[in-house]
Order: sequence, then structure tokens, then C-alpha cells
Amino acid sequence: MITTLILQRTRVIDMAAEHESRLETLHPVFREFDTAVHSYVDLVREAPNLTDEQPEARLLAAGIERFVATGCVTFVPLAFGRVVVTGLRANVADK
Repeated sequence: MITTLILQRTRVIDMAAEHESRLETLHPVFREFDTAVHSYVDLVREAPNLTDEQPEARLLAAGIERFVATGCVTFVPLAFGRVVVTGLRANVADK
């Protein structure tokens, strides 16, 4: 979970509280996806040498629905990959 405090122009922001307040205003399905994405990121960070099938299997074992787990293993790496490629000063199409 996000627990970082950030000082922004003389005010301290509790990132966990800010994150929670944003989730409260959204449809409940966003909380499910948020939890799944955080679980996926934590899993890959802790065990970066997993085979291609293992992250989804572990998310399913943790009780995350198949549709959501499949979405995580498919789209989260793409999101991070785009950041990496942009950082390499490569052109990334917006469309």
C-alpha cells in the first residue's frame, strides 16, 4: 500500500489517504483493479525471475478474478514499457 508522505509547497500530503479518497469516488470495480495492479507490481518486484505463466497463476491463487489477473499481466508491463521507451528518447505514438 502507498504510505509515502510528500511535502508539496509547504503542505504535507499523505499519499495513502489521497489514494483512498480518490478510490472512494469511483465505481467499486476500480478498487478491485487497483488492488490487483498493486499485487502484480509487488509480486514482480519480489520475484523478477518468474516465468510468463507464474504471475497470473499467483494472482489467481491470491483470489483475483481471472479477467482482472489476465489484464494485469497483459497491460501493466505495457504501461511500464512505454515509460522506459519514452525515457530512452524514442518516439512513442499517442494513438
